[in-house]
Amino acid sequence: MNLEDRRRLALLAAEQPGLAKAFAQHWDTPAVDWACRQWAAPDDAAFEPAFREALVAEFADRTGEPEALVQRIEQVGAVLTSHHVCPTPGPTFGGIDCLAALGQPGPVLVLAWSGVPMSNSAASGCLCFSQTPFEDLLQPGPELSRQQKAARDRARDGVGEQRISLLPSALRDALLYECPRPERTDEVWASMRPGLKERLVAPTEGETYASWALRCGEAVARRLTGREDVYYVDLNRVARRYLLTVLRDPDHPMARFVTLTPDQLDLEGPTWFYTRRQGKRQRVQSWSECPEELIEGLESGAVCPGLVPVFGALRTWSRIRLLGGFRQVAYLEQIAAAFARAGLAHEVRGVPGHLVTARLHDGEAPVYPLDVVMGTAPRSVLPTPQMPMSTLWTPLLTRIRAAAVR
Repeated sequence: MNLEDRRRLALLAAEQPGLAKAFAQHWDTPAVDWACRQWAAPDDAAFEPAFREALVAEFADRTGEPEALVQRIEQVGAVLTSHHVCPTPGPTFGGIDCLAALGQPGPVLVLAWSGVPMSNSAASGCLCFSQTPFEDLLQPGPELSRQQKAARDRARDGVGEQRISLLPSALRDALLYECPRPERTDEVWASMRPGLKERLVAPTEGETYASWALRCGEAVARRLTGREDVYYVDLNRVARRYLLTVLRDPDHPMARFVTLTPDQLDLEGPTWFYTRRQGKRQRVQSWSECPEELIEGLESGAVCPGLVPVFGALRTWSRIRLLGGFRQVAYLEQIAAAFARAGLAHEVRGVPGHLVTARLHDGEAPVYPLDVVMGTAPRSVLPTPQMPMSTLWTPLLTRIRAAAVR
């Protein structure tokens, strides 16, 4: 490790000492070795039966053998939980996918989060790239002109990332989960060039925006990694199926969870549920307790499961390793401890999560997966088995520190 790297890690340690220590320990570790460490399966790996049932049901319309696929995932013993649902993964999600593909023979399951506003850090309401010309993505016409003008406006504000917006402005801050697909998305799709359409997936009649975005993200990830056994699943949808099952069983500990008040759970920060705040511009309403008529809200899609019930169930009652970002690794343990204090589990059966993070970078700028799959950025920028982890972590240092001090 050179002097500049030591200085950067020292600065990070002032804000995130645990993360800086993890980086320092494996700074020169080959990517394949580090990835294999994260994917090491825990003993007796298995989902909680009710969660397993919900995951099988979610896969039912995507594969002829959902039961067998979930069984193979359980044998792997770990899943990625770092992602947000978005139509084009960014440099960090793309880096994580590539890193995961190095360390796991398969299948790789990404449990992506849709309980966020469309305008979250992953820009779920946009296609994101940096090098491909707009003219190579959109046909000549009003849509191309509109998107180019928006790009010039962002450039004046210092935004280097390029985007193709897929939503009307009224939905910019709307809840991604179960959001109906607006006509605007189909209009942009109709204006795309064939080369872009071939790398995404066509929206289907009646499909929600989140469902379409998830399928697009999976298609890009498969092209990026060169693997067909990378699966993206909406974790919040799986959680909804799960909760609708276990909340009807009065003996299940989750049925007691929904009777607790925030004081009884004694957990500050993570959200319990989300709903939509209607208005001229839709927004997300966060709840640190259970909203009224919870079952009805889950059934209709008006209520979205939040961090506490979703990760509380996964961390407490399943023996599946959750591979997430540095914040997630921390709040998993906070939620598990709160569940134990509240008597929701006599002992935490689950296993601690593992940190997984990386960022695609060419040494000068972030690399976007869409640019790679479009052939604009070379595949030589992707992680190789012997690449030191420092190559994938160095681009994150400034971003992590900036987020920590905000």
